[in-house]
Amino acid sequence: MDIDNKVKVRGVGRTETEPLNCIDPDSFYIDWEANSTWSLQFTAHNDHSFDYSMLDSQASIFFDGQEYIIKQAEPDANGGVDSIDVVATHVYFEIARLRKYKTYIDPADADKQTDVKVYGSTQTDNDSDSGSDSGDDSDDTDPNAQKNVTTTTNGNTTTKTTVTKTDETKSDSEDENQVTYHIEDVLKHWIDGNNLGFTYQVIGDFPTARIEELADGSGTDMLSKITEAWPNAIVYPDNKNIRVYAQDQFYKDYGNRLDYEYNTTEFKWTFDSTSLTNEVMCIGGKYSIETQVDTSTSGDDSHGSGGVGADKVVNDAKQYLGVPYVWGGDVWGGAGGARGGNPRSGMDCSSFVSQVYKDMGINIPAYTVAMEPYGKQIDRSQVQTGDMGFYGSHGGSYHICMALNNSTMIYEPRPGQSCMTQSIDSYPLLPLLMLNS
Repeated sequence: MDIDNKVKVRGVGRTETEPLNCIDPDSFYIDWEANSTWSLQFTAHNDHSFDYSMLDSQASIFFDGQEYIIKQAEPDANGGVDSIDVVATHVYFEIARLRKYKTYIDPADADKQTDVKVYGSTQTDNDSDSGSDSGDDSDDTDPNAQKNVTTTTNGNTTTKTTVTKTDETKSDSEDENQVTYHIEDVLKHWIDGNNLGFTYQVIGDFPTARIEELADGSGTDMLSKITEAWPNAIVYPDNKNIRVYAQDQFYKDYGNRLDYEYNTTEFKWTFDSTSLTNEVMCIGGKYSIETQVDTSTSGDDSHGSGGVGADKVVNDAKQYLGVPYVWGGDVWGGAGGARGGNPRSGMDCSSFVSQVYKDMGINIPAYTVAMEPYGKQIDRSQVQTGDMGFYGSHGGSYHICMALNNSTMIYEPRPGQSCMTQSIDSYPLLPLLMLNS
């Protein structure tokens, strides 16, 4: 079945849903990353149809039973043909519109309660102390405040001086605002009674966790609390039904998830390393780099930098720190390396590595699978400057980094982030395939 027959659109404020027959099949792409990203991208050519006219920001796209909301709709004209590049995120990200607000109540109203805590000069009425000194003797509940009272008498005049010293750098107590919750409690707090149609479902067993007392915030805060307090949780919704899986349950075959290539020309899966364990292979170019042939070292080479020549590679790679990750309308995006263009305008993971090699006078592709044959297998202990770490299996790699030395890597992480360095050991290193540079 063609993609065009499966993708449908519903315009903003409309009730009818129309099939999209103007999509370029080669441009259709779905990106999913656990607890982070779920988006759909494609290019549609203007065939002057009713369905094309509905492609606008906040319109709904339906594919394989899931709804996506258009967030970017950029018109383009090339060769006299009008088209539009569409990026739509899964409808569950609309949960950010859910809000919980604190209820601010006059503390003087004894019949109502408030979750607003006031430290220091707390407004507390005390009938027994209702005199001129009641302001000085008020109940101060701030545990970080130290109060010293001195009294001096001069004839018939008595002066009482109260000095309160508060350490503003200290919190009340580490556990004061910590409450034990079930994962269902967090979901219920934000989702129960919402008017946007969101529901929730917990699949698998989760222990209780102590987290900050639930109060105000958005649905996005809810998802953050879940993934931080329960690192093994994977949020994989069915439209507006927020399904939270325990990791062991997520890998079971439920028959209704996009876990494999299905009716698409390209399909790419990536996983957040905080919740999933990936197979890792490290690959470096098998072409010799002249500046790396010199085996002499400058300073401490205990981290496998590779000597003086390696410093040139390191300095070149670091000049791109802060360059944003750019996702293009096709499967891979960004300039740099074999793709040409201005690398500082933005690169993805593979074009960044290709660019560094290009700076060193070596031309390699800017696509992870095509990079794999450029080397030979080595052990983890042999990793040195210029070696590349691939994520995924042979022939199916989907992400790449470059080693600055045996302990540090540099890479373009993902959309929304920029080129950065990170410890190689921050990722689980399973049986490794590495290629010497």
